[in-house]
Amino acid sequence: MKLKTGFEGKKTRIDMIPLIDIVFLLLVFFIYAMLSMTIQRGLKVNVPQSVTGSVNQDEYISITINAEGDIFLNKERVTLAELPGKIKILRASNPDQKIFINGDKKTELGIAIETLDTLRSNGIEEINFVTTKAEGTH
Repeated sequence: MKLKTGFEGKKTRIDMIPLIDIVFLLLVFFIYAMLSMTIQRGLKVNVPQSVTGSVNQDEYISITINAEGDIFLNKERVTLAELPGKIKILRASNPDQKIFINGDKKTELGIAIETLDTLRSNGIEEINFVTTKAEGTH
């Protein structure tokens, strides 16, 4: 004996609206996850403040000078004499890669100027200094 359910003539269908919601939820999750994974190449130092300090540091070479005057290239300790050669090796694949100098506020200005002068005398011209936005400015 066959029972009648009322659905004999109707085709089955898959409701797409919940699937679209799930796809958009996954998309938002992956976008948020990708944005939260930033590359940090430098060491943590107490950088000085600047009113005009706003730079996007996506792909860059980080030179860090800590309070004791030690120089680091992407978290690797280097001497001032080794620095230009190692930077040229890092920039071989991407010659337009930006260079940022992170310097602690307590670092002697002479070490930063000597580092800048050494890089410029070896043909590395575009060098930027990292600062933080000064409090109470627009």
